[in-house]
Amino acid sequence: MEDGLRQCRNCNTQNLLNATICKSCGLNLSEFETLSENFGNYQQRYQEQYQSQISAEISEQATQTNIANKAQFRSLMTMTVLVSLVLLGVVIAFAFWRGQQIRQYQAELAADYASANECLRNENFTCAVDSFASVLAREPNYEDAAALLQQAQLSWIDELVAQGQFDTAIETSTSLFTSDPTNAPLRTVHETVLLAYAAQKTSLSLWAEAVELLDEATELNKTNVQTRADLEKAYKFWYSALDGKTRPILKPTIRRAYYDRFPDGDIEDLSLYEPPSG
Repeated sequence: MEDGLRQCRNCNTQNLLNATICKSCGLNLSEFETLSENFGNYQQRYQEQYQSQISAEISEQATQTNIANKAQFRSLMTMTVLVSLVLLGVVIAFAFWRGQQIRQYQAELAADYASANECLRNENFTCAVDSFASVLAREPNYEDAAALLQQAQLSWIDELVAQGQFDTAIETSTSLFTSDPTNAPLRTVHETVLLAYAAQKTSLSLWAEAVELLDEATELNKTNVQTRADLEKAYKFWYSALDGKTRPILKPTIRRAYYDRFPDGDIEDLSLYEPPSG
């Protein structure tokens, strides 16, 4: 608005300051200005209300989101606690089950060990051997089971020899001695079995088999003078017992084997021995 003039807001015509009607378009200047001012105020209030409403809605949404997040968090925590409790229950149940399994295993092992000892006390050596072997197969270092197993094995071999079951005795002692050649008690028992079996063969004049057994016994114990003497005797009687049919084939071989072992001996000298009963 210029000094002394009033501009029409409809057609921009300059009117006198005190004019109420636009001389160009006929607009009522005062009413239009009042309406424009009221509209501006209304528009400002509307914008303020709109912004306030928008802010309230945003705040409400934020609140609802926060509530939803809290609810979701509580639900997640609840689920986590439940899962943890379930897992803890599983762990406890497994530990309890495993404990029972171990206790049952130890009880069975102790029962088998006690049964093996009972067999040994009753001189049921095959039962003792099997039972101690079963215990050691599961627990190689179980108490004194290894020592008791060897005791049962040696006693069983002695029993077989006493019963004349030399084949089984030889097989058993050979297997044990081969598995542990540095074991002195096993070496002694194996030597005893060989000598006992050789004595049986000698009594039956089975000289070739006697020589084989005595030869092995001599290798086990080179300091046993009696075994060496029995071996020389067996060689001599074996040599002298060959008939004409086999003599040309076997005698040279036997002579060489004899003199390899007894270079100062005489294979044909039987003067020191009584004739075999067989």
